[in-house]
Formats: sequence, structure tokens, C-alpha cells
Amino acid sequence: MATTAAIASQLLSMRAISKAFGGIPALASASLEVGHGEVHALVGQNGAGKSTMIKILTGYVARDKGEIMPMPGKDHGRDRRRSHRKLR
Repeated sequence: MATTAAIASQLLSMRAISKAFGGIPALASASLEVGHGEVHALVGQNGAGKSTMIKILTGYVARDKGEIMPMPGKDHGRDRRRSHRKLR
């Protein structure tokens, strides 16, 4: 379990993100956590879901399951227009 200090230092939390296109899973329970001052890279084979993960993060594609919390304790939902307004 994360400590209060660790949660407060999170910049982004994507938990259990799932997405399928035409019944074919592109992401299955993928998670990503980024803290302040950290640098991350998404790497993987073609078709691994890297672009889908970023498109879900930016709101270009809606997720089927999971939660995104750009700031601790605030889920910005599945509506990309509302999410974009909240992230500005």
C-alpha cells in the first residue's frame, strides 16, 4: 500500500486500463504511475498498446475500464471534453 507522501507526489496514475477494438483487446488491465520529477518511456512491440495508452491518457480514445487520476484522488472520468477542461 502506498504511503500518504508517495500518493501526494504522484503526478499521474492510470490503473487497470482496458480497451478493445472490435472485440480484440488492445490493453488489458494496464497501469502506469508517474511521480513528480520522474521520466518514463513506453516501450514494446508493434501492437503492444503504447499508442492506445497515450490516446486514452489524452482523451482521444475512451477507455473501456479503469481509472485515470492526473492528480491524487481526482478521477477525470471518461468524457474526453470534460477531461480536457479539467486538465487545462
